[in-house]
Amino acid sequence: MLKYSKQREIIELAVISSKTHPSAIEVYNLLHPLYPNLSLGTVYRNLTLLTGKGVIRKLHMPDGSDHFDGSTHDHSHALCLRCGKIEDISASFGSEFANMVQKETGFAMTGSQLIITGFCESCLEKENDKNA
Repeated sequence: MLKYSKQREIIELAVISSKTHPSAIEVYNLLHPLYPNLSLGTVYRNLTLLTGKGVIRKLHMPDGSDHFDGSTHDHSHALCLRCGKIEDISASFGSEFANMVQKETGFAMTGSQLIITGFCESCLEKENDKNA
């Protein structure tokens, strides 16, 4: 059980209510105008704490940046390589896949994080309009 902190609460709510999978800097930029005493270090520390407690998920993106997801159920993500948009995908790796991994490698899978890269619908439409 986490000790209550107003700053932690607003950081958690910012991530959980976001549909964009924000980075730590995006969380900070969203909250700082409303809470000017909030520091970027406090945002990073609390995101790490909330991730460690399983309240939110950390997404390790291919470019090395971390983003955060308020939805902790098992699901995957799609990352647009043009605009950076991250979308939830309901697909996940179930017990059948975990059993296959363990049988082949001896590795006991406890979770997974799949990030599919490509181009979102909006960026594809813009590209098609440009080529038309």
